[in-house]
Amino acid sequence: MSAVGDTRKVNTSFDHHSSDIAVDPYPHYKSMRDQCPIVWSDAYQGFWVFLGYQAVWNASRDDATFLSSPPGVGIPDYPIRPQIPLETDAPMTQKLRAILHHHFSPAAVQRLEPTIRELANELVDAFVAKGECDFIVDFAQPLPARTVLRMLGYEEHRWAEFVDLIHTVVHGVTSDPDGAFTAAFALYEEIKGNIAKRKEEGLGDDLVSVLLTATLDGEPLDEEIAIDYILLLLFGGLDTTTSALGNALVRIQAHPEIRDQLLADASLLDDGIEEFLRLDSPVQALARTLAHDTEMCGQHLKQGDRALLVWAAADRDPEQFPEPDELRLDRTGNRHVAFGVGLHRCLGSNLGRTMFRIMLETVLERLPDYELTDDPAQYRFADASSVYGLHHLPARFSPQAPRHTASL
Repeated sequence: MSAVGDTRKVNTSFDHHSSDIAVDPYPHYKSMRDQCPIVWSDAYQGFWVFLGYQAVWNASRDDATFLSSPPGVGIPDYPIRPQIPLETDAPMTQKLRAILHHHFSPAAVQRLEPTIRELANELVDAFVAKGECDFIVDFAQPLPARTVLRMLGYEEHRWAEFVDLIHTVVHGVTSDPDGAFTAAFALYEEIKGNIAKRKEEGLGDDLVSVLLTATLDGEPLDEEIAIDYILLLLFGGLDTTTSALGNALVRIQAHPEIRDQLLADASLLDDGIEEFLRLDSPVQALARTLAHDTEMCGQHLKQGDRALLVWAAADRDPEQFPEPDELRLDRTGNRHVAFGVGLHRCLGSNLGRTMFRIMLETVLERLPDYELTDDPAQYRFADASSVYGLHHLPARFSPQAPRHTASL
């Protein structure tokens, strides 16, 4: 880490992994952003914290200055292999994204909508007669997990195993590094074993098969790169959408007027989805590494410095979003950065947004009077640095008869 010396205008000891901020990190972001859009933290050998919308936007689009390649997008480094193509730089990033790009296009995701909606109703059918559920465990975890595992050609009935491993890595990087490493290694071994089985039994039309038959610069895609790509799909698909729904249900409970508006006019949900994503961004931040010296917002950044781009703070910057801490269903021009910006914008954003919308629509349609039975704060992950979400969300509602949807 290079020394920045007296040029740092604002110094903090901000630790994005701290349990002290996990329940509600936003006041901490605001306090720092009010001082400067970019501040320096002494935690983890030192790093820049990007908080202002324009600063985050500019850095995200300057891929020649802000590198994503190892040491990668975590501070401190994640105890896992490089996430491909997230932790690559141009032109390799574009080449790798192109392999699966059309599988996550709006048209491809639209074709999946009936299946996702059927799965949503199947899951609700399993608990609707009881008049109670755990929204996370019974609904928000299995739907995206089963959807992504099915796309990969994995056994979707094992969804809980994969979710547990993902959570152990994502939320234990500092609190339980040994456990996080063990879980990451288990995921690697699972993927590697599955690939060997595919090669022996024959490939199909799933995403793993696509990767195993792909080429890169005219040569077959290296198997290790395919493994890292699959790891990213699991990390991106099995946690963030779950968190988006949980955060939205908490906010709806706390603000009954939002529920009333959405129940009265379902068309408001189109813009509402973007507001939920902006206000409670599931992915809070990702890191970059400075390729060369530069100056931003009066701060002098040095080659080799680490920078944390805090999407969640940018999405509540009052200079970009009037009344930034309020959910406004009529907000227009909502250029939030919850999915990232530029070259590394989330490859699965179309799928994530669609799963989120279908889950929220299903809850509002079938369980409109739901009430959370416990304070959700106690169910927040103790480390919200990467994903701001909940591991449980108990609720009750008026019991109903199942619709007996077809088993998927």
